[in-house]
Amino acid sequence: MVKTPILLFAFKRPDHTLQVLQSLSKNKESQESDLFVFIDGPRSDEDIPGIEAVKKVVQSRKWCKTVNLQINSRNNGVPAQIIGNVTKFCKERGRVIVLEDDIVLSPFFLNYMNKALDAYANDDRVMEVSGYMYPIREVTVESGFIRGSCGWGWGTWRRAWEFFEPDGKKLLKQLSSRESRYEFNFRGSYKYYSLLKDQVEGKIGGWDIRWAASIFLNNGLTFVPASSLVRNIGFDGSGTNIPTSSAYDTTILNQPIIDYPQHSQETEEILSAVIDFYKEQKTFKAMVKKLISRIRQRRF
Repeated sequence: MVKTPILLFAFKRPDHTLQVLQSLSKNKESQESDLFVFIDGPRSDEDIPGIEAVKKVVQSRKWCKTVNLQINSRNNGVPAQIIGNVTKFCKERGRVIVLEDDIVLSPFFLNYMNKALDAYANDDRVMEVSGYMYPIREVTVESGFIRGSCGWGWGTWRRAWEFFEPDGKKLLKQLSSRESRYEFNFRGSYKYYSLLKDQVEGKIGGWDIRWAASIFLNNGLTFVPASSLVRNIGFDGSGTNIPTSSAYDTTILNQPIIDYPQHSQETEEILSAVIDFYKEQKTFKAMVKKLISRIRQRRF
């Protein structure tokens, strides 16, 4: 099994980066893998101490077979960092695994990613492998496929990344029909189309929403576990444009995935569970909003 190069994108969160690297090193495949760490440059002088601290963490031990560090002299932003380097490594190495500095991994993450990237390397419909799954209800399958993207601990191939469309305006135009927007929004359960509009209007960077739309519009699939192999620790207010929340928190699966289905088709059971999760979040937010409104009315 060929070990896929691992790209880790970091900025100024040394504690988060340390947790990610520690979890990565607990994957036995890490000692056969090449790690490439990209630290973005400072937006202001205030960022420099954090960046230096991250550099020390990365250089503190041999986390993988090889550890390659690149520090930008200027701040390029997350979208440019990820798009540029995923494109480069897909061209040079054929496939990549992508991490950010808030993605803590199961000890079986690399095993899963490499096996899946091998299993579906020649299946043109499978465009991404993701290690994340929302905290959905229990389902009867161990893994499956959904349309769209789960970009927290993910991988792809050159043949799939070639379909990435960086121009959000073109993607919006292709999602012009009500039916396509409904399906792109996971049957109306989440605001993916609105996020794409926000990206076009410059409100968010949104590399991931453009990738999700690119997959969807090419009738692509993402292979996912039914129980998450990663945990996002970035919802503590420390990240860029990331709110404080526990809604997406997961318990990391501590055993290997053994089911890699031969036939790639959308797994309705997982899709329905994800849609129900989104609907529950929407209902909860509406209840909180109504409660806050009532409290304000009573105060005034």
